[in-house]
Amino acid sequence: MKNSFFAVTALIAFSVAPACAGDGPKSSDKGSKAAEGSKGEAGSGAAAYSVVQIGDNVKVVKTSEVASLREKVNEDFKKGMKSYEDAKKEAQKQKKKFNDTKPVKPVFKEVATALKTEEAANSLRDKTAAKLDAQKKKAREEKSK
Repeated sequence: MKNSFFAVTALIAFSVAPACAGDGPKSSDKGSKAAEGSKGEAGSGAAAYSVVQIGDNVKVVKTSEVASLREKVNEDFKKGMKSYEDAKKEAQKQKKKFNDTKPVKPVFKEVATALKTEEAANSLRDKTAAKLDAQKKKAREEKSK
């Protein structure tokens, strides 16, 4: 159950819906647009990139999409908790043993913001992903001892 929750969360979190992108500017986007403008963009239409960590996954997104991605991760966690609580209550009503694990809120961390080029963001993403893999490998080795 735990692995399937993370798999579903990862699929949902990493599928950026086109409807979200077309909603227009929101009040939370004002700060990120000001940050983009102050960095001295190379040309018109140039976008700033951010590297974010969601759980064990590292991803490159446009800086303007970070707030909506954070909200999406929080909504997905709330939905997972609601379904967990509903299943737990149903099991109690039927007086059955409930073995599912409680969902864990995934880590949402902005590793870097306002990177000018996608190449720089991709290289930082690769370094961060390698660092996370090394930490997980070390933790598994210590756990197996």
